[in-house]
Amino acid sequence: EYTDIDIVVDTQNFLKVNQTMNTLGYYADPESQIAQFSNSEDAHHYIQKPHHIIYKNPSHPYRIEIHNKLFVGSSFSEEYNLQHIVSRTETLHYKGSAYTAINKTDHLLFMIAHGTKHGWSQLHWVLDAAALLASQDSTLHTAIQKGCKQLHMEKHLVLMIHVVTALLPIPIPSAYLEITD
Repeated sequence: EYTDIDIVVDTQNFLKVNQTMNTLGYYADPESQIAQFSNSEDAHHYIQKPHHIIYKNPSHPYRIEIHNKLFVGSSFSEEYNLQHIVSRTETLHYKGSAYTAINKTDHLLFMIAHGTKHGWSQLHWVLDAAALLASQDSTLHTAIQKGCKQLHMEKHLVLMIHVVTALLPIPIPSAYLEITD
């Protein structure tokens, strides 16, 4: 079972996020990883090193992970750095409120990377992957295939397809047939 909540933040806003987390009773664990800087330039250099900082509140069961990137690695396309991902965000509406979120393609690419990283060990990840494969949106499938290629995640995509189709009777969309053979 996972007890973390992941939030992605660009490095320019990290100090604001740190202050907000502290106001909510969450502190970096270990706290010394934050104590070493007090200005945005130091924060910018520090947050570039790890891909996340963990915050904990002793009175809450969840830890909050503040990430500075969605995809870890240096060899992928510039199109998938955080600034480009943020430039493609969408507004989602729910119960009269508007929320900014990464777009569907970027979200699904992250789901493929994250699910593979954790061995597709959560049923809801497998079901989300099944929903992707069951989609009739050929444009989305083409974008996912292209994104996996640019992120060097072709094997992640093949694994996801094999996990889903081994468990559920979902046909493989034609956009992925070439890589699954």
